[in-house]
Amino acid sequence: MKRTSVRLIQIALGIAAGGMIAAVITAPQPSDSIKIQGQIDTLKRGVESGNTTAVLSVISAQYTDDNFANNDQVALALRRFIPDHDGLILDFDRIKTTVTGDQAETDLHVRGHDPSTPFVLNQDVQVYWKREPAHRLLLLPTTTWRIVRAQYGSIPGE
Repeated sequence: MKRTSVRLIQIALGIAAGGMIAAVITAPQPSDSIKIQGQIDTLKRGVESGNTTAVLSVISAQYTDDNFANNDQVALALRRFIPDHDGLILDFDRIKTTVTGDQAETDLHVRGHDPSTPFVLNQDVQVYWKREPAHRLLLLPTTTWRIVRAQYGSIPGE
């Protein structure tokens, strides 16, 4: 092949790659509520499939609540809990998300059970989200919603 042909192919590939990147950058983004619902789905799939990494991807490095002082404690607890409940089935309902700027709150009801153990969960939860920096395609800057705090309501029957 002649150098000119190789150079033309390189230019064509560069233009095609540039066009694909432009399409990704300018593609319309879903609403914040839909993005948060996607994070809830990631959390559910991660727990049910035993994928602790997927669950932790939804939790902020600044996470704290009444039970955990920081994200490291959450990670340790999840790495102990998830393998012990390999068949855990979760159901989220009554989901209501309110977005205010870079923060959001989701009220939801969680039901869960593990058919192989006596573990049962039936609880209202308030989840607090924060929009945090992230990357798309490993290099394009974007943002994602991550959980920074959760408050657990009463368990029915208690």
